[in-house]
Amino acid sequence: MPKSDALREEIAERLNLPAGAAGVVKVTLLGARRALVEEHRGLLGYSRERIEIDGGAHRVCIDGEGLELEAMLKGTALETQTRITEGMTKEEQEEFDRLLEIALQHMAAGRWKRA
Repeated sequence: MPKSDALREEIAERLNLPAGAAGVVKVTLLGARRALVEEHRGLLGYSRERIEIDGGAHRVCIDGEGLELEAMLKGTALETQTRITEGMTKEEQEEFDRLLEIALQHMAAGRWKRA
């Protein structure tokens, strides 16, 4: 770990600051089936059995079966939707929204597989 990352982490810990204030990845387990990962720098790898996340000074690995990135994918899809629909007619936007909803339903049902 670079010295600057270690120093930020130590300062945040001693001052009882939130992980984000030090630029440190924050992992919150929500029961036995969900995890919330914040302040990360992106995905390093993804499969249904393993998710690897770039936490800067740390690499977060989550192993399991049937793993999904549902919230991240939905958020990305909705952000992209806003950019794509700019300049569309109302009818085009409605059709796009309909197709996006179908895609999100398939994602939630676990029917999509990573290539």
